[in-house]
Amino acid sequence: MNKINLLIILLSSFIIALIIGLLSYFQDKKKMYSFLGMFPFELKSNNNPLLNLIFRIVLALSISAMSIDAIYLLINNISSVFLTKTLGYLLIVSSIILITMFIIDFKSLNTHILGSSIFVTFVFIDYLFFGYIALINLNDNFFLYQGIIAIVISVILLLIIVYPSLSSWYKMKKTRNEKTKEEKYERKRVNILALLEWISIFLFVGLFVLISLSNII
Repeated sequence: MNKINLLIILLSSFIIALIIGLLSYFQDKKKMYSFLGMFPFELKSNNNPLLNLIFRIVLALSISAMSIDAIYLLINNISSVFLTKTLGYLLIVSSIILITMFIIDFKSLNTHILGSSIFVTFVFIDYLFFGYIALINLNDNFFLYQGIIAIVISVILLLIIVYPSLSSWYKMKKTRNEKTKEEKYERKRVNILALLEWISIFLFVGLFVLISLSNII
């Protein structure tokens, strides 16, 4: 299977999984899902286990394609073998962590935030490695543009991770109903944690597009 066919499987299965998840959410909640304030693990229906199963199978297909694409980096021989193999391992680990974004909910809040933080960090490192590999293997301007795009994205993610006024993205405000003693996390229209998770997921998928379009890897 060549990389273009693998990319088609990756993208089509990812898009189909999202569509199924959106339909599941709408069927269950009778309202539209929002990528601005809702989390990946909420793409499900509490009343339709079959639809949830189909969603997970298609999503697993997409993530499997990501892992296989990453394995290509481990078996190809190019000039910067060490960097390429390192990127391959990083992508495999990132693909595994990605699964947790759709599984671990707020019943394990600290675990979810930890997984989210690790995933965002790995996406930053993935882009940084790919950008560096692109820039040191320049054959034409196309690779230069790829390298610049990857480095810019990695710098933006780094700022979000470490900059004091932005690095509180993972924090959520807990509220308590004094009558029922029920505690819940405040949900705003735009939730920075949820939004960053989705941005990182889309960026991660986009990285495979960059890699597949590149002849340096």
